[in-house]
Amino acid sequence: MAVNVAPRESTRFVAMFQKAHSQIAGLQRVDEQIATLMEQRRKATDELRTIQTQINQEFKRVLDVNRTAPAEVRPEAVDDLMFEELKAPVEIKAPMREPRPAMRAPVLQVAGA
Repeated sequence: MAVNVAPRESTRFVAMFQKAHSQIAGLQRVDEQIATLMEQRRKATDELRTIQTQINQEFKRVLDVNRTAPAEVRPEAVDDLMFEELKAPVEIKAPMREPRPAMRAPVLQVAGA
């Protein structure tokens, strides 16, 4: 059984379906744009993490003084070289006066000096 629809009404239905189709197509384009943006965000985040790792490694390398500094620059090596050049025994002498209640560090003096 065929339904008789007035031509004016059928034109209205066609217009509504066209409008709905247009909106659906628009939503699909927006979804594709969102997917593209999410992929771009993921790539940017990965790159940022890589850069962060490189920065952390560089800080670790720079701050690890004992590993990167030559022996003649490290403080303990300087002390060793200084005393080796003097060829004199080192003795620790206490200060002449009694220190105040706060502790004072012992004084290093080279014997015979």
